[in-house]
Amino acid sequence: MPIRSGIAIIIGTGFVAIGVDEEENSWRGGYGYKEGDSGSAYDLGMQALRLLARNIYGRIKERIFIDEL
Repeated sequence: MPIRSGIAIIIGTGFVAIGVDEEENSWRGGYGYKEGDSGSAYDLGMQALRLLARNIYGRIKERIFIDEL
């Protein structure tokens, strides 16, 4: 049975893309949370923890967001 051409993309914390062309050449690529997925839940959580740590060590003044963390 011949392989149909197409592409599949799975997006979340990171993403992966898999594609196959008409000649059955395939390609796979993507980024995980370690490679940089700005705006993902992982990235936003890490930014929040960095902000909290900076506040704890006195590097930034207290903010309303810190109280919520």
